[in-house]
Amino acid sequence: MQKYTANKNFGQHFLKDKSVIQKIIKTIPMEAEVIFEIGPGTGAITFPLKERQEKTPYYLFEKDDRFAEIYKEGFHVNLVDAVKFDFNKFIQENKLKNIFLVSNLPYNVGSVIYTNLLPIQEIRWMCLMFQKEVGEKTLLNKEDKLSSLSFLTTNYLVPKKISLVPPGCFSPPPKVNSIVNFYTRKSETLLPDLNFNQIEHYVRKLFLHPRKTLRGKLGKEFKQFKTEGSFLSEFAGQRAEDLSVTEIQKIINEMHSN
Repeated sequence: MQKYTANKNFGQHFLKDKSVIQKIIKTIPMEAEVIFEIGPGTGAITFPLKERQEKTPYYLFEKDDRFAEIYKEGFHVNLVDAVKFDFNKFIQENKLKNIFLVSNLPYNVGSVIYTNLLPIQEIRWMCLMFQKEVGEKTLLNKEDKLSSLSFLTTNYLVPKKISLVPPGCFSPPPKVNSIVNFYTRKSETLLPDLNFNQIEHYVRKLFLHPRKTLRGKLGKEFKQFKTEGSFLSEFAGQRAEDLSVTEIQKIINEMHSN
């Protein structure tokens, strides 16, 4: 196979550690009917996963057209920018369901791609590699402060840490550690009466300027934060990051109803 140089503009770091690759491959559920992979690159995950799931339709989404020649048979190759690509439209047009999505996400746009995938119900499972600091925010351990990313994750998915991945597992090695997480879609979201755009709208407002109190940043727009005796006034002096998932859920429902 031709030797490829990582493109820094695409945030490429090619995974080479076989033990990490095997951990990722083993996460695919038996019920998966379709495989999506974002940024397959030179195929470190792609070819072993295809060998394991030979009969499962496998769709690749790759921005770097250098790699198109690698995947001549057995793959559906889409040369697209995953940040801008409408995965939901593609899924509906091709009538796909029960999708397992895998990706070594580019560090510079990983959280953007991840957020775009969150509301797509047909993507039932994801195994994703992030920069460690970003991936840990989606796990929401008990000692962690809440963030927009952790709340959105909890609304849609059940996360599980698979493995920490040091820089030496890549070529070239990044300057940061990485983490592999597995996500299973929930059958019902925390906010079933709101669509993704509505939820993201309120979440961004709540977590913007995380050190400010809710009264300080939202009191002008949502006067209940300043109205004594109202439900929202109970949280007016607090920061969103210090609240629980259940409290944020109730606050969003209250903001939406007023």
